[in-house]
Amino acid sequence: MRNLVMICVFVIGFSSHAEAKKVEGKIIRRTGTETVIFNVPFKLLSSRPDIERMQYRIRYYDKFGKKMILKPGEAEEIQFAYKNEVVRMISISNDLGLQGTFSRSTFVFLRLEIDGPLRLFKYYQTSSNNTGYYGAGISTGGGTYTTENLYLQKEGQKLKRPRTLNFRKDMAEYLSDCPALVDRIRDKDFKRKDLEFIVMFYNKQCQ
Repeated sequence: MRNLVMICVFVIGFSSHAEAKKVEGKIIRRTGTETVIFNVPFKLLSSRPDIERMQYRIRYYDKFGKKMILKPGEAEEIQFAYKNEVVRMISISNDLGLQGTFSRSTFVFLRLEIDGPLRLFKYYQTSSNNTGYYGAGISTGGGTYTTENLYLQKEGQKLKRPRTLNFRKDMAEYLSDCPALVDRIRDKDFKRKDLEFIVMFYNKQCQ
């Protein structure tokens, strides 16, 4: 029984381990842009970058081949492409106190989904499910799951997380500078699941 528990612990730990791949990209600072090789983390057996780990730091190789660590707040933005997918992560002041499995910081890199006067960001967070149970009083600790939370930001303003409850009222107040969009939200043409369309409408019709 003890050996079985140890195997379970090993498998859970191994499956959460991240490997890394070298991917060319750019670090954008106020002083200029630097081309580097990022050490992009990937979850085991996954073909997609582990963006969550990169929200608080990312390792890269500079032009001399020296391995470095970049934290949000030390650059304006990082960019790289992998399998025709362009990833842009913007350094944002962590006014909402976002914190995940890997770190907590006064700044955070958030993945930019839509750019414009109203920007849409995605924040990844892993949480634990502690309901796992093996038997005979032995708990396996459950599993983990990752949520993808969307945030808005108007130019020059702080992050805004749309409310789940009273979404229409919340967005009507936040987007009050665009009456046409507010009408669409109040008429339920746009709901919380339509945040991408809300942002695109605002950027195209409200400027």
